[in-house]
Amino acid sequence: ALTLHKAGRLDDAATLYKALLKKDPRDFDANHYLGMVLVQQQNHEQAIFRLQTATRINAQSALAQSNLGVALMGAGRVEEA
Repeated sequence: ALTLHKAGRLDDAATLYKALLKKDPRDFDANHYLGMVLVQQQNHEQAIFRLQTATRINAQSALAQSNLGVALMGAGRVEEA
């Protein structure tokens, strides 16, 4: 999934991330990277959900916290960012 994501094949990467999440909904990386795909696709509200899930799983991830801020800003939720 990450290889497809890095190659810009966002729909394909999202499909694989979702498949991973069906097996383990608490997979930090799958939630985080799916959130980033959704940001790149301008689907900010769904991205926020995924990134919030990722930050609940690993609150110590500065990258996930930062990316959540990006998603919130993209959704116009500046005060929350």
